[in-house]
Amino acid sequence: FFAAMGQVCGQPGREHDVRHLDYHAAFCHLHKTLVNTYPFTEHKRIDWAQRFEEFEPKFKGLNASSALDMLRFGLLLREYTVTIPDDLVSIRMLDPATKATMDNVEQKQLSGYLGFTAVNMPEGQVTVVYVQPESEVAAAGLKVGSQWVKLNKTTLKEALAADTSFTHTQDSGAGKGMLLDRIKLLAMVRGAIGHSVDLVFEDPDGELLQLDGVKYAADSKADGSGTVTKRMQDARIIPNAALFDQTSTVRTTADGFGLLKIGRFGHVLGHEMPSRLRNLAEAPGLIIDLRGAVGGEEWSHDVAATCINAFNAAPWYYGTLEIMRLSGPGVDQAYGMEMDPAAERDSDERPWTKPIAILVDVSTRDAAEMFAMVLQAQKKATVFGMEATAGSVGTGGVAGIAMPKGYTVHWPIGRFKDKRNRILLTTNHNDEGGLTPGHIVRLSPMQVVEYCNGKDLVLERAVEWLKDQCEVK
Repeated sequence: FFAAMGQVCGQPGREHDVRHLDYHAAFCHLHKTLVNTYPFTEHKRIDWAQRFEEFEPKFKGLNASSALDMLRFGLLLREYTVTIPDDLVSIRMLDPATKATMDNVEQKQLSGYLGFTAVNMPEGQVTVVYVQPESEVAAAGLKVGSQWVKLNKTTLKEALAADTSFTHTQDSGAGKGMLLDRIKLLAMVRGAIGHSVDLVFEDPDGELLQLDGVKYAADSKADGSGTVTKRMQDARIIPNAALFDQTSTVRTTADGFGLLKIGRFGHVLGHEMPSRLRNLAEAPGLIIDLRGAVGGEEWSHDVAATCINAFNAAPWYYGTLEIMRLSGPGVDQAYGMEMDPAAERDSDERPWTKPIAILVDVSTRDAAEMFAMVLQAQKKATVFGMEATAGSVGTGGVAGIAMPKGYTVHWPIGRFKDKRNRILLTTNHNDEGGLTPGHIVRLSPMQVVEYCNGKDLVLERAVEWLKDQCEVK
């Protein structure tokens, strides 16, 4: 099985190197290949014909000899990939010269700062979580906890939908949906020094604050440098950098509950999960924190299945792994994933049977989603979070196309099915894919501010739930 997967998921063949084509022809090849090989078209309700009608004219007029069109080509590729609701569909920039040019453009575009940071939430509000002291907006009376209502007479919802530049991230795989909008908001408060915008806010008391002609001012942290995650941490969009720590840790909370933080589903975790649970055997309940968990290594889904078995008396397994045909539509190969029950658990081991709370967020991806999805479906755990997960359950192996100017587009080519032939992919209320928490944590505007300043309200809700389940005071 592993040898066969290595052949299927290895480097793309010659037919997937289109660096020699012009921009339009390369896009058409990319689109046709995705139509034929993307495994979740029906489940994510992707209308490929509509997407082609929307994007093809934009690529058609690009000139490969134009430096400006080189930038436009990259931005269009980002827009095309980032609007596919799957975090495993991503674009990478490999050519150093192209990357340097894009970095230079980005630095100029993001060198100014409006003096505040805002975060969007699932309920639709955009809350100001930080106001820079001595900034123009601070002097005008902008308060933390205010709602950002308009940008240049356009509602924030409309502004976010219209923002397709994506110049603020080199990698479209950095996030989709809610997380992408947060990155967009981070870019909206940054711009060219001296450029001005009109802003409207609603303060915590319900009073409107209209600020016309607010200028982007010089700011040492607004030079466009650093990773997207670092910029979000600097802007207090990520409440705790530890959420994006991809190591796994085990500890006990102040209330005596076990807390297992999983950053990635690597092989070590699969081997050590039983022992980690034994170390928490005296805890009345368990919290598994998957926020920021990005999946893992090449066989992370097998690791997730092994970890799931630690919570089941009988071995759990997905029934089939289907690999899509790269040369045309349809399934190329299918692998049965039967497991030997006797080999899955030592005779003296017992599955965890106490209450479990799983914490997720919009950055929970891939094997981590699969793990949470299965335990929630089995009613062995309750999932807590403010929003649906990334919606990127595919194989650890991906296909890729080498595009002109050093770009490479990647996407999943496999899907998992259970014994009833159901694809292991849930959909959220937007039908975009992703695991919707069984317990959605909703925050008021001021709680959003607290959350972004380090108060882990999702963890607190999970602890309160466990106390009720375990009757712990």
